[in-house]
Parts: sequence; structure tokens; C-alpha cells
Amino acid sequence: MSRAPSSVAYSRGLAQVLLSCLAGDRLRRFLPAAHARAIVSEGLGDLFLANLLLRGYSKVGLLQDARRLFDGMLHRNLVSWSSAISMYAQHGGGEYQALVLFAAFRKSSDEVPNEFLLASVLRACTQSRAVPLGEQVHGAALKLGLDVNLYVGTALVNLYAKVACMDAAMRVFHALPAKNPVTWTAVITGYSQIGQGGVALNLFRKMEIQGVQPDRFVLASAVSACSALAFLQGGRQIHGYTYRSADGMDASVINALIDLYCKCSRPSVARKLFDRTMNHNLVSWTTMIAGYMQNSLDAEAMDMFWQMFQAGWQPDVFACTSILNSCGSLEAIWQGRQIHAHAVKANLETDEYVKNALIDMYAKCDNLTAARAVFDALAHDDAVSYNAMIEGYARQGDLRQALHIFCKMRQCSLRPNPLTFVSLLGVSSFQSATELSKKIHGLIIKSGTSVDLYVGSALIDAYSKCCLVDDAKSVFLMMQNRDMAIWNAMIFGHAQNEQGEEQ
Repeated sequence: MSRAPSSVAYSRGLAQVLLSCLAGDRLRRFLPAAHARAIVSEGLGDLFLANLLLRGYSKVGLLQDARRLFDGMLHRNLVSWSSAISMYAQHGGGEYQALVLFAAFRKSSDEVPNEFLLASVLRACTQSRAVPLGEQVHGAALKLGLDVNLYVGTALVNLYAKVACMDAAMRVFHALPAKNPVTWTAVITGYSQIGQGGVALNLFRKMEIQGVQPDRFVLASAVSACSALAFLQGGRQIHGYTYRSADGMDASVINALIDLYCKCSRPSVARKLFDRTMNHNLVSWTTMIAGYMQNSLDAEAMDMFWQMFQAGWQPDVFACTSILNSCGSLEAIWQGRQIHAHAVKANLETDEYVKNALIDMYAKCDNLTAARAVFDALAHDDAVSYNAMIEGYARQGDLRQALHIFCKMRQCSLRPNPLTFVSLLGVSSFQSATELSKKIHGLIIKSGTSVDLYVGSALIDAYSKCCLVDDAKSVFLMMQNRDMAIWNAMIFGHAQNEQGEEQ
């Protein structure tokens, strides 16, 4: 039975009021009342009104209310499906539901998807790394001629770039007749993240030539590309551009510039930029702390950490890891214990990076009892933890404990890496343990570990100290690449064993 004209008029009037609220700040207050009136007046049968309510709930993040409304709709059109799928794709953690709804749409609806629906599905695919489904959507877009649509094309570029499929991303990118800053950001960031900073910077220049105004995301990505290349001059040029740009003073751009200057060995410039920034965030502090640590300015890193703490910021995993490394380098065990206490209080102690940094810090501070306590309590099937413990015992010349940890490592089926063998060779050379050095060499060969410069140097040193100069020379001759450390180890081996004429 059709609704009375007055009911239809009421629904349309309610829809007009709701439409005016979508652009204002009254929406959250008005939505429940509008929904209630729509139910009372039997207005939910009006798809226009129902879709507006769905859009409103999505906009204010009331996903459960939106889903109840959607599930209760007797009729749905393309706008209904697009709104629901877009809602889940836009709000964190809802990508799975977005994909489930898309599957339901394909099964129950005869309507052809539009660019907005496909772009939302592709966004959900990107968030959930559902590349095979994304490729299916790409195929559907090709059939519909929507692959060259700006929204769909940009979503495709972003999907492929996020999973490092840059060839596929660039094919879509070049096919797009028009590109916006988001499209450019996707490819520039994609190349920057896979270490191809040169390509990223070339794209940034092309973007400028084509007259596209870079936003804060593009600027941050371009600066990150310069950081990866240690391209200080290029970073300075972008820094200059940021002064003329409204987006230039965005926190993400400033933090990228701080990182650039630190990686290009200009920590003082980075600090000046940090000090001039009015609104620091957690990333600003941690980037500056890590920058000091990268430049071996451990005391400055420690001072920065305490300033951060006093300013009311709670250090995160990255900050704790960075400062623990500085504590280890400075052998500042008192400060290291304070960081440990904070990590326990903040429930960060079990994080893989913090845990390994704690073991390494205590080991470098020669407190192997504390290092072992952290190791025994927290290390579970983690080769990095085992390596830190072996290195700590090796530094103390404790061969028995180093071997004990190594045996435990093998029992856990953890694969030793070059650092493991370098640490063991260090302690075997310290004690001139001939048989052990040969056994470690055998394990290196058996495990398939490549004899790089560090392992080669350690082997030559171990054999030389065990008076096995011929074995040391065999390793030396076997190595295709030899740096100064390798030559020095071999020369020292000959001199140590009074074979000066061999030098």
C-alpha cells in the first residue's frame, strides 16, 4: 500500500533538513531525532531519506547504528551499497566488513558498480593487503571503462604502490588522463619506500613541471626520498619550497626534514629546526633522539629523552629502543635501568625491539646477570635476543656461557646469522681455541652463511691467534672482496706468527 501524500511530503522535508545538517556541526545531535521521526512517519521507505541517514551515521562514525539501518532497509540501491562499503573502508579496522559487503552486493544486486563503490572497495583491499581481490576489481574497472577514472585509478595506484608492485602502479598511473596530488603521492611514496629515492625525486620534479601543487604528503615523501639517498642538496631545495607553501609547516614535513638532516650528518641543523617548531608531536621527539644516536651523539640523545619526558610525552617503542642503544654505547646503566622501569610500567618490555635493546644495553654495560634475566624471562624464538646474549658473553670472554646460549639457539631451530658467528669467533680467538675455531668455520659452511667481510675478518683473526696461518691464508684467498680490515687481519696474522717475509 502506498504512503499518503502528506507522509511523502514529510519525508522529503525531513530529508532536506538532514541534507543541510550534513555540512554542519549539528549532525550528531540531529541524527537520532531524525531517524526516530522517519520510523514514526514510516519514512524509511523513502530511499533518498534512508540513504541520507546512512551517510550521516557514516560521517559521524556511528558504524553500528549505520549497519542496523542498512540491514533493516527493505530496498537498497547503488547509493546504499556505496555508502555502506565506503563507511567501512574509511574507518580503521572496517576493511573486512567492506569486502564482505562488496561480495554481498555482487551476489544480490543487478546494478553496475560506479566509480565511488569501486574506489571504496579498492581502498579496503589496500588496507587488508587483499591484492588478488584488488586485481579482480581492477579487471571489473577495465570492463566498465572506469580504470581511467581519477578516483578508481588513484585507488589502484595506491593499492599497487602499497604492496611494492610499482610496475603495475605506473601502468595505471600513465594511463590516467588526469592526476591529483593523491595520485602523485602514491607513486612518489611507493618508490621512496622501496629505496628508489632517485625515481621518487624525478617524479616530484615532473609533478612540479606539470603545475600540480604538492600537498604535505607529497612533500614528506619527497624529503624521505632525499633522506634515503642522503641527498642533502635536494632536501634543502624542498625545505626552501616549504617556506612558500601552506603545507610546508605540517608536522609530517618538519619531521621528515629533521630526519633528513640527521641522516646527512647535520644534527645541529635538525635541532635548530626542531627548536623552531612550535607544536612537537611524539614523532618529532623520537626522530630527533634517533638522529642524535645515529650521529654517535649519545649524551645529546639522553638529554633529549629526559626533556621529552619532562614535557609530558610518554616515550613509545621507538624512543625507548633508541635511547637504550645510547645507554649501551655510553655504558650508562643507571639511566638504562630507569628506561627499563618505564618500559615495564608502560607495558613495552615484551616488545621485540625493546626487549632486544634491553639485553644489548645490559650486556654492553657488563651487567650480564641483568641481561640474562631479561633474556630468560622474555626471549622466545628470537635470533636477535640470542645474538645479543652471545655477543655479551663473548665480550666478557666467557666461552662456556656463549656456547651454552648458542646450543640453546640451535635447539630452538633458530638459524645463526653472521653476527652469531662473529661473536663466537671473537671469544674463540680470545682464548686461542683451535678446535672450536675450526668447528665454527665448519658450521658457517654447513649453514650456508656467506663469508662476508665481517665473518672473513673474524675467521682470519681467530686462525692467526691459534697459530694456524695457513688456514687464515686460505680464508683470505677465498674471499673475492677484501677491505682494509681483511688485509690488516692477514698482515697482523703473519706478523704475530713471525712470518714477516709473507707480508
